[in-house]
Amino acid sequence: MYSRASQSIISLKRLGFSLREIKVLLSDAAEDPRAMLQVQLARLDEQIAALTEVRAHVQRLHDHLEVGGSVAIEELMAVAHALTLTGSPHFRRDEVEQVRQKYLGLDPAVRRELFETGRRLVAEFRRYFDAGIAPDAPAVTALARRWKEVTGSLLPAGEPLTQAAEQYYRDNPDAGLLYGMDVDLYRYIKQAASRV
Repeated sequence: MYSRASQSIISLKRLGFSLREIKVLLSDAAEDPRAMLQVQLARLDEQIAALTEVRAHVQRLHDHLEVGGSVAIEELMAVAHALTLTGSPHFRRDEVEQVRQKYLGLDPAVRRELFETGRRLVAEFRRYFDAGIAPDAPAVTALARRWKEVTGSLLPAGEPLTQAAEQYYRDNPDAGLLYGMDVDLYRYIKQAASRV
């Protein structure tokens, strides 16, 4: 049986509040819950709008297939990843939309090439990592330079988005597994990229 405090925490977590916000709500009697609920309503509105956009993209893919078109696996994976990011509190809707627009603005052949290049780079990083080669080795830093070029072509420049992405992957270490990147490899790549 849960205590009253535990039940409160679980209930507020289900409403989408972070643990930090829950702590404030439960410990500060002067805190106006209406203000926090207003913030949460704004978050939910952003998530609904973002999910509506993802749904529209899925519908377009479906309709394209219905008329005999084809869809590359990268497209399906990109939609799945966008759906994951949309539900994440780490990114604002406009950030997800900015990345999505940049990605969709690329020619499909370029998107496929970027996807395959990313997979090859991750595989190369994995090979170096598994061999115990230090992230500051010349071959690894050269690879990190290429990594930054590829990711930079998709991600808008900006420290806040980079920090949000890093926090997302710290909180969701399995999110990169789709691309063959676990949390240890992510840290290795980050160390190598910091030297570039």
